Amino acid sequence: MRKHFVYFLGVVAAIVVLMMVSFGTPSSVGPFGVLIFFLMMYVVFFSVSMAIVRVFRRISGHKKSERSDFFYAAVIGFGPIIMLLMRAFDVLNFLTFGVAVVFVLLGCFLVKNRFNVLK
Repeated sequence: MRKHFVYFLGVVAAIVVLMMVSFGTPSSVGPFGVLIFFLMMYVVFFSVSMAIVRVFRRISGHKKSERSDFFYAAVIGFGPIIMLLMRAFDVLNFLTFGVAVVFVLLGCFLVKNRFNVLK
């Protein structure tokens, strides 16, 4: 039930983002609207990365660990948000892209080590 709830939330967040993009501008929604936009985008990317993590987990044949899937999806889903924020501040280039990729890889490494210690 919980895995379907994540995907349902992702679809609802995508609908909210589409409505915000089509009916408003950043100046009309204000700072709270921009915060909601980035939060909804994170929920969308989280649900997409959750699907990707679960597909890779099934392909690799590892034992199912729903808790580690959530952690991996949280780290990976934050990568596109970092890119959106860099693009919003007009500082997205190869160096900052590399820093964001290193950040996501470091987060995945930390999640991997955390769950290896708990076994």
